[in-house]
Amino acid sequence: MKTFIIIMGIMFLQLIGCAQPNTRTTIEFGIVNPQPDKTYRVFAEVKSDTNSQSRLVDGMDYLEPNVSDLMITLNNYSTRGDTLFGEYSFVDKDYSQFIKAGLVQVNNTNLKYSAMTVTGWVELDKIEPKPGGFFVRKKK
Repeated sequence: MKTFIIIMGIMFLQLIGCAQPNTRTTIEFGIVNPQPDKTYRVFAEVKSDTNSQSRLVDGMDYLEPNVSDLMITLNNYSTRGDTLFGEYSFVDKDYSQFIKAGLVQVNNTNLKYSAMTVTGWVELDKIEPKPGGFFVRKKK
């Protein structure tokens, strides 16, 4: 009976260990010298490599080609000095991912917007992949 309980305990721990942890990478976005009569649109593109072409290009019009699907909403705003910071969290994977961000400034009065400013690629954290194999057996 004791062996049965030990085997069941190990199997239970194995089942619990199959799920990946719910980890996230929080990225802080900084807007230098934000203007009070402007709105800022933030874009984020996530890719598994930095060699392929990015949809976000410095100086682009975000509506031509339309990259509105990459727009994100920041949270946890704070101001330090002349910079407004906001955060966004990305779900970690068990492979490498990189993020490239873009920013557009919109005039609230006439709704005209600037060309996009784009950052370089930043690597997100990744989780440890599951181990290759695991088993138990009864020894004779």
